[in-house]
Amino acid sequence: MSTTCLVRFDNNRYSVAASTIGRPVEVRAYAGRIEIRQDGRIVAEHERAFGRDQTVFDPWHYVPVLARKPGALRNGAPFKDWVLPAALNRDLSQPVRSGAQSQKTVRIANDTALQEK
Repeated sequence: MSTTCLVRFDNNRYSVAASTIGRPVEVRAYAGRIEIRQDGRIVAEHERAFGRDQTVFDPWHYVPVLARKPGALRNGAPFKDWVLPAALNRDLSQPVRSGAQSQKTVRIANDTALQEK
């Protein structure tokens, strides 16, 4: 398990929840999906990638990291192709003027993540 929240399997990388860092995980591969477990519970599930050196992200895995690195929401690879909720899109379309604005955006992302669960 890497500090970038990625698990390597079959020459590809798959994201896992930030809370899993530093502890072993188990990967179960099926024909069309990858299931990643920690302590018997599923911490990630992705469509299986069959190429080489591909990275499969679930942006929700990285939302807790935004509290420490709010700029990642604009520039981080996990968020590049993410279709954001309207409140976040509106906030991110404005120029960054302060750390407080970034923290507000992170709070919205965290609130949205909790509602998704």
